[in-house]
Amino acid sequence: MKPLVVMLTFSETRDEFYAKRKELVQQETARVAAGLGQEVELKVFPEIRFMEEARKQVQEAALLKPDAFILHIPIWAAPHMAVAAARLAELPLLLLGNDRLETSSLVGLLAAAGGMDQCGIKHERVWGDINDAAVRRKIVAFCRAAHARQQLKGSTFGCFGGRSLGIYTAVADANQWQRLFGVDVEHIDQSEIIREAEAMEDGEVQRGLAWLRRWAGRVEEDGHAVTERTLGKQIRSYLALKKIVGDKKLAFIGVKCQTELSDHYCLQCLPVALLNDGFDWDGRQQLTPCSCEADMDGALTMQILRLLAGGAVTNLMDVRHYERSSGIFTFANCGSMAPSFAGTQGGHEDNWSNVHLIPHAFGKAGGAATQFVAAARKLTLARLCRSAGEYWMAIFTGESLARERDELRKTTWSFPHVFVKTELDFEEFFSSFGANHVHAVEGDYVDELISFCRQMDIRYRKY
Repeated sequence: MKPLVVMLTFSETRDEFYAKRKELVQQETARVAAGLGQEVELKVFPEIRFMEEARKQVQEAALLKPDAFILHIPIWAAPHMAVAAARLAELPLLLLGNDRLETSSLVGLLAAAGGMDQCGIKHERVWGDINDAAVRRKIVAFCRAAHARQQLKGSTFGCFGGRSLGIYTAVADANQWQRLFGVDVEHIDQSEIIREAEAMEDGEVQRGLAWLRRWAGRVEEDGHAVTERTLGKQIRSYLALKKIVGDKKLAFIGVKCQTELSDHYCLQCLPVALLNDGFDWDGRQQLTPCSCEADMDGALTMQILRLLAGGAVTNLMDVRHYERSSGIFTFANCGSMAPSFAGTQGGHEDNWSNVHLIPHAFGKAGGAATQFVAAARKLTLARLCRSAGEYWMAIFTGESLARERDELRKTTWSFPHVFVKTELDFEEFFSSFGANHVHAVEGDYVDELISFCRQMDIRYRKY
């Protein structure tokens, strides 16, 4: 999932100056290509000295269907060429220059950037040594954000059921999604899950059941909520959802579950957890971000985080509690969290050894909850919120903490939990955060989220 980025390099139009600085252009172009090659699929075009070359290269580059353009200005270059190329590109733009004193790169970059400002052309700027990790980090973050933006366009979200439990923030405007993100919304009745589930072969269901009994840390069959029959229905539901996702080419989904399925067929916690994990008894599968309670903005946030993080596992959590004295959040939701959060990434089966399939706190139809405590790791947390119909992104970071399983008895015993230490101002967060759900991905992707918001013209707030 590397971003595909085209780099156009602008150079001197005056022959005598070009002759003196040609070697600098070649050196800096080679350094940028080498510096970004591990994390970005970079297509480097020949240097541009004249307007016609700029026009032609943008047209040729468009055939590659890149995610973004880097407009590289290694020396002074007449700014009108970069401005014209930017106007033609119609993709996210990054102006890149170096900090070598002899190049006049900063002068050329600011001249081009100022021209773009005057013409109303949105862009980002990075100036410095490509071998500086902080400089390279900014460029890669921009490229990943552009890739996520492009991957969202033309994708389809599958919404199984409607609003769950009266949660307004879980329902979004499909027209607004298409206008802002290029995402289509396919509404699907939950009865489709049951219809497909009951058509699944018994042998495949038994394979799944045997795998869970082998690898899960505990399967607590109580003869009522968790039985071979209810677990079988959950496996059938997972297979059904996986089939519908494939048949309809859905990029990410949400499942209402409560109360139609949870009370009258089976709980959907296990199916959703398996989809979010991208791993089952047949090995690695297509990872499909899936939100509980058909949370549309939640699922979209999860998909954005997944794309920014190169396909990593994301989650949905309730903001359950905050301990002011320690700065620790308790995040817990009924059961959609991927088992990958339960382990230390030693292997998917190892992660499952920390998961207990136990009777749930609700759901008359039965089925197992996926109970665990998330392992210690660095997290980026985010949520697309709306205020008077306008989107904004909430962003913060934290460290999840390893806790004993008995800690879960203080909240809801059957829920998967994440305990997160943060440095944010809780009163600021409490007075402005716009949902009960929040989402996380392992690692630091704050720069990527900010760049994504800038490219999408979405406000953001970093707590």
